[in-house]
Amino acid sequence: AGHVDVIVAWREDRLYRGFKPMLEITERIEQKTVIVELVKELFDANLAPVKAWAARQELLAKHDRFMMGFAARLAAGKPWNFTVPYGYQRVNDHYQVEPDEAACVRKIWGWYADGVSVREIRRRLIAAGAPQGDRPRKDVWGLPRIRKLLRYETYHTGVQKVKLEGDVYELSLEPIVDAGTARRVAERRARHKVYPVGNLKYDYLALGLVYCGVCGWRMHTIARQRHLSPEGEYRCPKAFFGYPEPGCVRTVGWHKLDRLLWEKVSDFLADDERFEREVNATIESLRSQEVSAEAEVYRLREQLDTLTVERQKVIMLWRKGKISEEDMDLQMAALKVEEVDIQRVLAEQALLTGNKAQKLIEFAKQYRSEIRAGLAELQAPPKTPEDAKRHFAIKRTAVEALVERIDVMPGRTLRVTFRLDSHSERQMRNPSTGS
Repeated sequence: AGHVDVIVAWREDRLYRGFKPMLEITERIEQKTVIVELVKELFDANLAPVKAWAARQELLAKHDRFMMGFAARLAAGKPWNFTVPYGYQRVNDHYQVEPDEAACVRKIWGWYADGVSVREIRRRLIAAGAPQGDRPRKDVWGLPRIRKLLRYETYHTGVQKVKLEGDVYELSLEPIVDAGTARRVAERRARHKVYPVGNLKYDYLALGLVYCGVCGWRMHTIARQRHLSPEGEYRCPKAFFGYPEPGCVRTVGWHKLDRLLWEKVSDFLADDERFEREVNATIESLRSQEVSAEAEVYRLREQLDTLTVERQKVIMLWRKGKISEEDMDLQMAALKVEEVDIQRVLAEQALLTGNKAQKLIEFAKQYRSEIRAGLAELQAPPKTPEDAKRHFAIKRTAVEALVERIDVMPGRTLRVTFRLDSHSERQMRNPSTGS
């Protein structure tokens, strides 16, 4: 952006370890927008590709040496830079039972085996001042953490399994929970699977497409159980973290949002004249502006790389105790939804590479024929769970094909942006009105 005049580095291998970042730097040097100065050597842009290749090879060699040492320690039964499991402590090269934490683990498993709820277990742990472990935590004995401890099989098997590049290594630990308690815990968890009231899986029609129209953040999906009647909702993450913008809708029920969305999509599909007009307008826009789908594919792939980095940041924040485990799970789920959405858009953009306008025509006709063929089936209410699942698949196909974005506005009204809306209509449309 022109804000940097010079980059100072120790050596050239501190600047980059691959071709892509090397090309970005040399491109700016050729454009005379930045100067590179090295402390220990002279920078030569002509030799940059060779040095970038050498740096990359050295990085790969270091990685191989590290992984070989890692595998050797695991094969010898020694842990390597793992977070010590709760209930154990690290002594030299082995894990040993930590008495106070192990006593809490036995109480948790015993209470759960006796039928005590997870929330009651949390209350008892807090009341007793149970130790939290060596990592600072903002949430005191969060429910996800208790459930995670109840799923940790090493407590009764005495074996910790570690996967490394396709190989599985087993580390021996002293068991904390006896076999009888472990069996009763497994039986209770198996009984809960028969009654899925608390584990209901929702089919969110607008998954990954809903944004808070005030805060601008993508809304997450969440299931709530109220008065033994489970229900799902879309929730603004900015409101969840405690600093929403004025007028933020905070949450909206999934039944209401999906119903309003399908009404708008049905109206769009039923209007043949509008559908054809929007397809033709989009095709003309592609032809006149010469939209480069290849550049879009490259950009989306960079976004996928960025998401990988974001996942590592979230995990690091959790390990440092700056966010709770529940916050980590929420952010990881949001990143997964965003990844699925990018993958879908990437697949669509790949269809448009080459002869973009003609492929858009084929793309629109394909989806239109599939969707219109299934609309007749939706006229009748589903009679079986299989019918309901098939109806949802048809609706989801229509939404993915036609809807680009859904903004939830104050009053919980929807502003739907269709993918085939022409550029001119988007510019003229009043942003406070619905599509």
